Amino acid sequence: AMGRVFNLVVRSLGLSAFRDTQCGFKAFSRRALEAIFPRMRVDRFGFDVEALVIARNQGLRVAELPVFWVNSPEAKVNPVTDASRMFWDVLLIWYRDRVGHYRD
Repeated sequence: AMGRVFNLVVRSLGLSAFRDTQCGFKAFSRRALEAIFPRMRVDRFGFDVEALVIARNQGLRVAELPVFWVNSPEAKVNPVTDASRMFWDVLLIWYRDRVGHYRD
């Protein structure tokens, strides 16, 4: 449920048109890595959203492809502390996007 709410917040802020920004599987070309990762500042749950926003602003092609994914039973999300951090990260990404931080 937290993932669905998070994605709704991300989409309502216009940060992504993707159905699932939080899938644990990502693949990057070398060009994309060099364009995206030096600009990134978020290192927790908002990482995925920030990578997608930077890719969009750098004019990179992004595709959402179906994958079979099984979450690790060791992965734990705290509904209180992690939810507030996720929301804060998304607000920071939204602000950085608006002020042009992710553009050249």
